[in-house]
Amino acid sequence: MLSTDARFHLSDRDAWALTEWDMPSYKPIKDLIGDMVDAHGGAVPASEVVKKLTTNFTLKESSLRQAMSSPPFSVKNGFVRRLIDVEEEQLRQARAAQNSTGHQGSDVPTADELVADMGLDF
Repeated sequence: MLSTDARFHLSDRDAWALTEWDMPSYKPIKDLIGDMVDAHGGAVPASEVVKKLTTNFTLKESSLRQAMSSPPFSVKNGFVRRLIDVEEEQLRQARAAQNSTGHQGSDVPTADELVADMGLDF
């Protein structure tokens, strides 16, 4: 019955709060991440996502990192972005490289670069 009463909202997986308390509303993980990406203009530090969402909700860091690095998101250089934005940026860069050199570059990232791109560097 709480879900039908506007005075209450879901504040965690199994907890409800009065709306007047101004507590953050719990949503599926991907929605929470998407809200943060949108609020930060399309790119948010992965560490900030983990810090805020594990503080506000009962979520595991491993679950957040999995969601951040799975479609519709991507983690690169420690920042979470929507995958569509990353693909558009890569396409622009590839076109620019093709125009400047006459062919597409084939830079392959190292293992260390991949780990850093996923925000897992310590």
